Amino acid sequence: MTRATMKIDFACLLTTVLFFTSNLLYIITGLGRRHADQRFNYEAWKELHPEYIQQEWARRADSRGISSAARLLGAIAWFSFCIPILNVVWILSVGGKRRV
Repeated sequence: MTRATMKIDFACLLTTVLFFTSNLLYIITGLGRRHADQRFNYEAWKELHPEYIQQEWARRADSRGISSAARLLGAIAWFSFCIPILNVVWILSVGGKRRV
């Protein structure tokens, strides 16, 4: 038996890793938000109790780093996704000889 060698384009691999990491961070922040929603007090929120509002903003500030990282990685992933798409367009246009 011969071992088949598989070539993976670096841009595709990078895009995959970035999307995976971004989505994983979104899941982590979503689980934290879901846990925090169980502690949400509608009455205190509606009455604008200062202590409750301070607690909510402190909780949001604690998770701001992870959610910002998830958004940043997601944006970088979408921009890096342009490279494989442009490669496919170039291949399908037969080196720029046909319109795609």
